[in-house]
Amino acid sequence: MSAALRILTVLTLFLAFNVNATVINQTLNFAASTQSLWGSGGSSDFGASGSGGFGPVGFSYNIGASTGTVSGQVEGDILINYTPMLTSPGATAIDLGFMGGLNRGRLKSDLGAWVEVDGDFDLGPVDTGFNIIDEGYSLNIDKIFQPKLDQTVSANDSTTIGGTGLNVFFAEVGADFDIAQTDNFEATAIDGTLAYQLRGSVITSFIPFMLDKNDGLSLGINLDELGIWDFWFVDIALENLFSTSFDAELVIWENHRGCGILGSSWCGRNSHTLADIDVYDGDPFALNFPTVSTSTAFSIQVGSAQVLEPSSFALLMLGIVGLGCRRSKAS
Repeated sequence: MSAALRILTVLTLFLAFNVNATVINQTLNFAASTQSLWGSGGSSDFGASGSGGFGPVGFSYNIGASTGTVSGQVEGDILINYTPMLTSPGATAIDLGFMGGLNRGRLKSDLGAWVEVDGDFDLGPVDTGFNIIDEGYSLNIDKIFQPKLDQTVSANDSTTIGGTGLNVFFAEVGADFDIAQTDNFEATAIDGTLAYQLRGSVITSFIPFMLDKNDGLSLGINLDELGIWDFWFVDIALENLFSTSFDAELVIWENHRGCGILGSSWCGRNSHTLADIDVYDGDPFALNFPTVSTSTAFSIQVGSAQVLEPSSFALLMLGIVGLGCRRSKAS
C-alpha cells in the first residue's frame, strides 16, 4: 500500500467519525399582546391645552385621547452552528445567530382622540364666543418589516381637521388642526438560556446568553462524557424598546369685510400659527412579548454513533475499501 493511500485511508476513517459542523434553524415567534400606548399603568397620558389669538380674535384649544393601544410581532430563526459528532469527550463550540423572517415583523398602534378649538370675536359692540372644532379622530399605524437585532423601525400617521366657527356678514373665523404620530420600535437583543443534558442522566447544565446582533455569538461548552447530549432553549426573551410621540400645529385664520365699495368685500384671509405643539413625547418602554421555550433543538454524539449518517457511512466504506486494497496488494 502506498503512503498516499495509507494517508487517504486514515483521513477517511477519521472523517467518518468527525462530522463537519452543520447549521440548523430554531424558529421563534414572539407576539406581544395589546397594551397601553402609554406604557405601564394603562391610562392616557396624551393631552395639551392653551390659548392665544391675534387682533379681535381669541382662541383656546384642548387635545386629549380616549383610547390608545400598541401591539407587535417578531418572527425569525435562531441559527445554530455546531458539530453533531465528537470522537471523544471535551470542549466544543456552539455558534448562534439570528435571521428575521421576510415581512414577519409587525408594529401596530391605534389611537382614539379628540380636539376642541373655541374662539372669541370682540370687535366693538360685537363680542361673541363660538366653537370652531369639536371632533374625534383616529390615528392608525400598521408597519410590516423584516426583523433584525439592534434595529430601529419607525412608522407614522397624520390627520388634518379644520372648521369654521363664525360666519356672519362682516366676519369669518376658522382653524386648521394638523397632528402627526410617530412610533419607534427597537429590537435590541434576544436573550435566554441554552440547556443541555446527557441522555439518560438527570443532571442538566445551563448557559445564559445574549444575542445582540444578527451573528457573532459563540458559546463554549464541555461535554465530558460519552453518549448523546440533548440541547434545548429556555425562556428566550426579546429585549425591546417602544416609544411614541405626537406633534401638532394649530393655525387660526379670519376673513373680514371692510374693503371695496361700501366695505362689502372681503379684505383677504389672515392666518396665524397659534401653536406648534409637542403634544406628547413618551419615555421608551418594553412591549410585553412573552418568553419562548423549546423542546430538544439538536443533539451532539460524543464517541462512536450507533447509526452513522449517510455521508459518514460513505466515508467509512471508502476507508474500508482502502484497507481492502492494502490487503490485496500484500497478498
